[in-house]
Amino acid sequence: MGLKIREAIISDYENLLLLVKEVHEIHYKARPDYYKDTDIPLDKEDYINKLSHPEYKIMVAENENDEIAGYIIYKIKKIEEHPLLVDRVVVYIEDLCVAGRFKRKGIGKKLLESAIEYGKEINASSIELTVWAFNEEAIKFYESLSFKPQSIKMEMIL
Repeated sequence: MGLKIREAIISDYENLLLLVKEVHEIHYKARPDYYKDTDIPLDKEDYINKLSHPEYKIMVAENENDEIAGYIIYKIKKIEEHPLLVDRVVVYIEDLCVAGRFKRKGIGKKLLESAIEYGKEINASSIELTVWAFNEEAIKFYESLSFKPQSIKMEMIL
């Protein structure tokens, strides 16, 4: 499969919305107490703002038929002058998705590698992300790429 990783553009919105719906459906089914049932889990205005925001990057994986097979959204976080924390730059993965029919073809890995490369270019100290405990497939994927738990967020549902 010929694959190209490129920056997203405004006209990609409708295709990305379909992918975000796939991800949102998984999250909604697992945690209806947390996520709303919605047909528009990617706000267009927010998407456009992220495209032009210097701290955000949205990259898409496009196959040889110009189909968007996946995407990654990440943000550059700068931790500076905190009294307890070391100054550093982090690439924070907000979202990563590969369409169901394109899974297990190395697309997620290539998207993540684009974020890692960018992190190296800007001298980031780490790549960080949050993954839900119910999402065992994603956890295994990230672990296969050497991600390790950094902290554990816990809850008690009342």
